[in-house]
Amino acid sequence: MRFLNRFFIVILIFFNIRIVYGNLKQYKRIICLAPSVTKSLYELNMEKYIKGITSYCPSGNKKYRKEIVGSILNPNIEKIISLNPDLVILSKDANMVEISTKLHKLGIETYVINAANNFNDICTNYLYLSKKINKDKLASKIINLVKKNIKNKCNTNNNKNKLKVFWIVGISPLYTIGNKSFINDYLLYSKTINIYNKVNKNYFQVNLEDVIKHNPDIIVLINTKYDTKEMKFFSKLNNNNKIILINYDYMFLPTPLSFLEGLNKLFDVLNKIK
Repeated sequence: MRFLNRFFIVILIFFNIRIVYGNLKQYKRIICLAPSVTKSLYELNMEKYIKGITSYCPSGNKKYRKEIVGSILNPNIEKIISLNPDLVILSKDANMVEISTKLHKLGIETYVINAANNFNDICTNYLYLSKKINKDKLASKIINLVKKNIKNKCNTNNNKNKLKVFWIVGISPLYTIGNKSFINDYLLYSKTINIYNKVNKNYFQVNLEDVIKHNPDIIVLINTKYDTKEMKFFSKLNNNNKIILINYDYMFLPTPLSFLEGLNKLFDVLNKIK
């Protein structure tokens, strides 16, 4: 009887530890199948445990070797298996649920991050991911720091003109953002207006004539090289030619630190054109 009592006590202690400390498993062979996942793990000091990334992921520190396991939409399953991962992290943004199911059937543990429609989603996803890899304390510190910085930035923003913005995410065909994209939050925090903020989509195609009807004050382009012909095309969208180029590779990666840096870049260019 005493033995049984001790046994149950040990079991209770074990489960209490898991409740208090969460997932005790230490992942040391991680494969990231989305750029935002890879960037998140870099920020959470987990780079040395990443063994595979996609061709679109940030390469990071060269001293940590990472194998390329294909593209975002077409990862090489055989390559992934050969790396013997203890965790593969995917993102719903890249429609990878089917890939996750396939890997799970092969006995490979997976974790799928939800799509982020706004900055709050970014923070929530980041925190959930951090709990999975036992980095929630660091993640909480990062999120609190980012929120504090954004609040301070917004308090010092004197933009009262509510400039109308057309944000380009693709040219051929022409794509922009609606209110379901976290990119729209860049504009909310900077007190500017997305000309398509009433569209309940994340990204969608538009035509030039419709954009001209909305008469944007600013056209935003991200870190892309455009030739003279394309720049003339953009000038048709705005009589004042207020076309701004933001040079930041991670603008579209939904992580707290990337969002903060992207917002800072946007504030910088907005201040120059006032």
